Amino acid sequence: NLECVAAGEAEAEAEAPEEEEEGQGSLFGDLVAQSFGGDVLDGANGADYEEDEDEFDKGDESKIQGWEQEGEGTQEGDDVSIPMDVDVDGTAENEFADLDANELAAAALEAELCGDTERQARLTAEVEARKAAGEAVSSGTSGSSRRVEEVVEVPVEAIGWVIGAGGDRIRELSSLSGTRMQISRDNDEEMPAKTRKCWIHGSEDQVAKAKELLQAAICESQGGGKGKFGKGKGKGKGGKSFDKVGEGAAGVEQGICKWYAAGFCRNRAFNGSCRNGLHNSEAARKAEEEWIALGPETGTQGLPPDPKVPVLLLLDLEGGGNKDGTDGEDEIIEVPVLSMCPITGRELGRFHRFARPGFWDREVNSMRQRFHPECFNNDSSAVPFPAVIRQMQTWLCKVLGVSSPADLKSESFLFVTCGNWDVKTAIPLQCNKPLPGSVDLQTQQLMFSRWSNLKDVFKDHYRLDPNRAPTGMRGMLNRLKISLQGQHHLGMDDVSNLAKILKKIVAEGCVLKPTGTANNLAAAATAKGKGKFGKVGKGGKGKFDASPSGGEFGGKAGGKAGCFGG
Repeated sequence: NLECVAAGEAEAEAEAPEEEEEGQGSLFGDLVAQSFGGDVLDGANGADYEEDEDEFDKGDESKIQGWEQEGEGTQEGDDVSIPMDVDVDGTAENEFADLDANELAAAALEAELCGDTERQARLTAEVEARKAAGEAVSSGTSGSSRRVEEVVEVPVEAIGWVIGAGGDRIRELSSLSGTRMQISRDNDEEMPAKTRKCWIHGSEDQVAKAKELLQAAICESQGGGKGKFGKGKGKGKGGKSFDKVGEGAAGVEQGICKWYAAGFCRNRAFNGSCRNGLHNSEAARKAEEEWIALGPETGTQGLPPDPKVPVLLLLDLEGGGNKDGTDGEDEIIEVPVLSMCPITGRELGRFHRFARPGFWDREVNSMRQRFHPECFNNDSSAVPFPAVIRQMQTWLCKVLGVSSPADLKSESFLFVTCGNWDVKTAIPLQCNKPLPGSVDLQTQQLMFSRWSNLKDVFKDHYRLDPNRAPTGMRGMLNRLKISLQGQHHLGMDDVSNLAKILKKIVAEGCVLKPTGTANNLAAAATAKGKGKFGKVGKGGKGKFDASPSGGEFGGKAGGKAGCFGG
């Protein structure tokens, strides 16, 4: 049963460990903090629960929006049974005498995962000996000690998240609650169940605590805020969806699905929404209009007092991070920008557009055949990415008080991002899809030749040890005791949260300077190489290499593809 967990653990270790932060700071994180008796997201403990959001926020969009989301190193359908026998405790007259019941169970599981059968056998024997002795539990849990067993139905979509990489999350739930938790296997391959059973063994108080932690993890994985748990896909009854932390966008509790707003979401709506939010084009337009209206009218705030200091443009892109994504998941879908005076921190105006991936236009017939009509938003206001850039330039002219994009100067503004990914990686790739130069090189060099990484600025401004500095938006907000509001991972609301951080450090006298520059835009826009079949033809999505040596757009779609010669 644990071979799959060990394999998942090995796979998770082979990759950058960048998918934990999403669970911290929300309901599950709060409950974990309560169990430890403190705020695990703040102070010295912050590094334990913070990590770089770049890859998760941007680089895993197909998993975020896809119904086929799997857990961290654990595949849906795997038989995962995590025995945490903590219903006894006592003192053993052997090498394990100093281990309490929780530690003994954890050691047994670790031995099994590591393949140490000899140690596992000794530990198992000790567990059985303590059971036979009928010794009392020493779990530190007050209240009723009557032993009970309860079953919680876990939606299959949440199984991977609940188990965690190598079983780490289910072990943590078990350890925190002092219970033994086991998850069943779905043996019916032809008609798989929509839920899997999780048996919880322990005292009444322990089981109650375990159920609270488990349901918080379930809600967090698939749509939960504080609502009650409901079976099936989507969110719990009355709960808020996965990315919601406060009032949903556009005044709706579910928030909005950014993918559907952009024109397509592979998740069919369940009661009007998917795990990402509401499937409603009018709500998406309302959310955009209301977000822009929260700022001042662009062009009415005057220019910064020192023209030599560039206006700050806070940017947080959505989509585009999954380079291996299919059906357009490797393209940018949301572009929010908030302009700010670099001296006073005064807001100067906002820009927002949903961007429609070009793949959706090029492959519209194929996608219409493969996906249900409800997946498509025919009323979307999204526009192609090159049009977004042109509209952004027009808006920026108003911010800076110039008459046309021809009068814009790159030293007059500075993009500020939460990480390097947005301007360093995502925009150059998007500007050269499906062919190099889709957004002309001159525009790329003018707009995106430099940026400032807010995480680096934050670390330097507060003189933080690199090993203890926050590595994401949540961490920075927690450091400043600022609450996270809105719909997390909806770009416009993320920019609003980041603006609170930026405004504070500007008010404290921080002068932002570029932390990164783009040195390969020309190579990306003029890259030459040879596609797989050496000539232009109809083809699928290929790979693009922005290195000076050239690029490759070797596309293939079945066996019929030609290639976009990169």
